[in-house]
Amino acid sequence: MFTSSGIYAAAAIFAALSAIVFGLVLRPKPGLLQQRLGDTGYVEEEEDGHRGTFLNRVLVPALGVVGRLGQRMSPGSDTSLLAIQLEITEMKVSVELFTALRLIGLIVGLGMGVGLTFLLDVGFPAGFFLIGVLGAVGRMFPDLMLRSKLRKREALVLQDLPNVIDLLKTAVN
Repeated sequence: MFTSSGIYAAAAIFAALSAIVFGLVLRPKPGLLQQRLGDTGYVEEEEDGHRGTFLNRVLVPALGVVGRLGQRMSPGSDTSLLAIQLEITEMKVSVELFTALRLIGLIVGLGMGVGLTFLLDVGFPAGFFLIGVLGAVGRMFPDLMLRSKLRKREALVLQDLPNVIDLLKTAVN
C-alpha cells in the first residue's frame, strides 16, 4: 500500500512547498542599515515607479484579507494571545497574516494528502486518514514555528536572568 520511497517523496514535497510559502512571508529582520533607512522614511522605488516588491504590494494584502476572514472564525482570546506571542518573538507578521498562514498550511496539507492518495493509489479509509493527517500537520506548521521561536526567546531570557537580578540588586543597594 505505502512504499517508503513514496512517503519520503511526499514528505519532501510537503516540506519544500511549506518552506517556500513561509519563507516568502516570514522574511528575515532588516539589518541596521535598513532599519535606519526605514526610520528616515526613505523607500526605494522600482524601475516601473511602484514602491515595494510584488510580495508587499499584492501578496501580503491578499493574505491579510484571508487572515481577517479566518480571524472571524477563531475566538477572541486566541487572537489576543497570538498577538502577544508574535510581539514577544519579534516576528514581522501581523495576526491576520499569521492566521492566513494557518489557512494556507491547511490547504497545502490537504492538497498534498489528495495528491498522495492518488499517487500512491491508497484505498478509501487510509486515503481519508492521510488527507486528514497532512491537513492537520499543514495547519499546525505555523504554530510549531511560533512555539519554537517562543522557546528560543524564553531560553535567552532565562540565560540573562542572573545578570538582570544582579543589576537590580546593585541598583537597589
